[in-house]
Amino acid sequence: LATAHSNVDDHDQALRILEQVYATQCKQLGENHRNTTHTLLSMIFVCNRKNDFRKSAELGEKLYAQHCAILGENHPSTEIARDTLATAVDNLQNFDRLVELHQHRYEQQRRELGADHPDLIEALQSVEYAYSKAKNRLKVAQIKEEIHRLRVIKDGENAGMVEDKPRTILVDVNGKSYIAGVSIGVYTAVRGIIRIFGHPATWGEPLRVMPVNVKTPKGNMLSLEIV
Repeated sequence: LATAHSNVDDHDQALRILEQVYATQCKQLGENHRNTTHTLLSMIFVCNRKNDFRKSAELGEKLYAQHCAILGENHPSTEIARDTLATAVDNLQNFDRLVELHQHRYEQQRRELGADHPDLIEALQSVEYAYSKAKNRLKVAQIKEEIHRLRVIKDGENAGMVEDKPRTILVDVNGKSYIAGVSIGVYTAVRGIIRIFGHPATWGEPLRVMPVNVKTPKGNMLSLEIV
């Protein structure tokens, strides 16, 4: 019945029905029963559909805590509860909590798999997303570096060898950052800029640069100059 009301956008009535069911289940089955927690999850989904993200996050915290306590942090149902909570806090724009959730998941997998396991990439991408929403460009850049390192390990396992080359992180005017294999000239120019002006995290405003061709004894080389 609650689903029928929700499907016709009568989310308030759907939530009232689910709250009544949940209260009854808590008395008869207990809060930790599988059917009770399933109803709680349904309430979260309805809150999301009615854009009540604060209520959704509140219920999500409760569901996640219950699953951690009963099933453990590694249980698939706990992962669903964590992802559900992450969606709620993201919609609520509570990016500090979003970072905390994804960072915790990554650190947990890192302890289990080891620091060099390529399966950490997916968890790191979630952490990168959270820090990008929090507008922490320095952390985003650091995480991109770590993702690249793990991809090199993964590709190296497939190819049989890994070729080292200079890399740099480029951030465009929209705040998007990219990791790229670059020429020695660009790499050296970026290092020189940091040596003179300090770490980018300390800059008040971004420094504008332009690509230039530099003549060397071995021919032309791409580099950067400050505009």
